[in-house]
Amino acid sequence: MAGSSSRSRKTSRKTSLSSAHNQTAETNRPPATPPDALSRLVCALYARPLLSRRCSLSFPFFAMRARPRTKDFGSYVEHPRYGREPRFTGLDPDPNSSAVHLHWNTRFFTERQLRMIERSLGWRPTFPDDGTRMVRGTAVVADLSRQAPATVPVTHYYDLAKVCRDCGRRFIFFAAEQKHWYEKLGFPLEADAVRCPPCRKRLQQVASMRRRYEQLFLLPSRTAEQSLEMADCCLSLIEEAVFHRRQTECVRMLLKRVPTEARSDRRFLDLMARLHAAEMKGESGTAPKGGPAPPLGSSGAAERTPSVRSSSAKMPNHDPGHASRP
Repeated sequence: MAGSSSRSRKTSRKTSLSSAHNQTAETNRPPATPPDALSRLVCALYARPLLSRRCSLSFPFFAMRARPRTKDFGSYVEHPRYGREPRFTGLDPDPNSSAVHLHWNTRFFTERQLRMIERSLGWRPTFPDDGTRMVRGTAVVADLSRQAPATVPVTHYYDLAKVCRDCGRRFIFFAAEQKHWYEKLGFPLEADAVRCPPCRKRLQQVASMRRRYEQLFLLPSRTAEQSLEMADCCLSLIEEAVFHRRQTECVRMLLKRVPTEARSDRRFLDLMARLHAAEMKGESGTAPKGGPAPPLGSSGAAERTPSVRSSSAKMPNHDPGHASRP
């Protein structure tokens, strides 16, 4: 009987100590933070190292957005510097703020902006769907002092999922790449990437090849090595559908001028094989592309520069991978 009473006293003592400890913990526990205030706090802590003092005053609030799945970008063309997947920064500026101006290539317009355009033009604009999609959570703050002069400067760049004009594959026009274009290279804000990096590089190589072809074209006389180089450039431009397929006759005339002792060279034999393949492709009924073939006389100085298939094939001076705003 005495043992049972002592055990009950010990149990009651433990219970009272536990309740006192719980009351103390509840008293010392800080008040719960509301979810909205917590999200603002996390966002402010995340954005503060990335923004300057001027930007933090100009853009008072940045919202955190849900990131898309990275596996959705597995089939995208890989950029040699930035990779294949978006580069998330956790920033999404409020587009309704008067201090935020997104680039026109995001295809993102608020209702307020559309109403302003409608009041200015007298009609509500519609934009064609070319496959461009803005990736949320990838905003990068722009440096307005380094941009080219514009009516409305851009305050943020976004990663853009786009479709290549040439090959039809999807690629990302990264916000960091846009910052390099518009702030370091000095491209105007009207410029936009319409081709993926491999097609951009191929077009740059075609532009370089055509410049070399025109240099050789205007020489008063050519050596055997220069004739082979000119035939190589001309044949490559035919294969890229920049020149008309009838220009294979010009390539054949250039190769005929090569001395007999140099015709056993591997380069000459490769050019003859490519020439034969181009002629066979032209005879198979494929619609010819490119501009008309220029006459090839005995002197390159008396010949005229060959034309290209259209004005779209002309190469810009700075970056053939970009196009102006339509």
